[in-house]
Amino acid sequence: MHVANSVYTAGELRDHAGLDDVEVCPPGVDARLFAAARPDPSLRAALLASAGGGASTRLAFYAGRLSPEKNLPLLVQAVAELARRWETAPASTPDVRLVVAGEGPQSAALEALAARTAPGRVRFIGHVGDRRALAAHYATADVFVHPNPREPFGIGPLEAMAAGVPVVVPNAGGVLSYADDRNAWLAPPEPVAFAQAIADASAGRASARVACAVATAHAHAWPVVAGRYFDLLDRRHAARLARAAQAHTMACPQAAAARR
Repeated sequence: MHVANSVYTAGELRDHAGLDDVEVCPPGVDARLFAAARPDPSLRAALLASAGGGASTRLAFYAGRLSPEKNLPLLVQAVAELARRWETAPASTPDVRLVVAGEGPQSAALEALAARTAPGRVRFIGHVGDRRALAAHYATADVFVHPNPREPFGIGPLEAMAAGVPVVVPNAGGVLSYADDRNAWLAPPEPVAFAQAIADASAGRASARVACAVATAHAHAWPVVAGRYFDLLDRRHAARLARAAQAHTMACPQAAAARR
């Protein structure tokens, strides 16, 4: 048996690795920790100032590895698109700045791309190792953005959901295991559509989608998920014992008859 973290990953295992026996059991989130986080005005002011924003600016936040498979140039391109809209029609487009938490092999290339296409609007803060500090960053943002359309599952968006933050994700990949139009803002993974979703979601903190997202995160809390894992193992073990008993009966019909 192989256990996949999403239907999307299970499909890849079946289609590309030739595996037949694949079960799906998603990972969990520390829902209590992230749900307890509250917006921090001083942290918000510092983050916005570092990204060139002000009191009326909306804060977009990403946390994760800075690696090619994460499709992070999309975020920079979306922020650049929002900057162009804001400069030409500020009354209809919010001023959005992006704060990126994380480290990885694409760090230098992303900073260079941001400097070229969205100068002064993207701030890279490195890895946030303290979980409570990370939770505070989630809760302080106006919107969490996750650009990878091939994400196997995606813990970051689920943590942001627990923190009560609007979430923008692609309309593809493993994030669709838990994200849909009821609890998130889904968009095709291209700059114009993603920019519009960010603009829409950044004003949606009090919306019904966020309330639904919080409930989604709690449905993926680790105690709940651990129970699902044990249920899966118990079910598979019981099936294995049943197959073994059946095989023994077929191999030894005289012994089975004597027991009857």
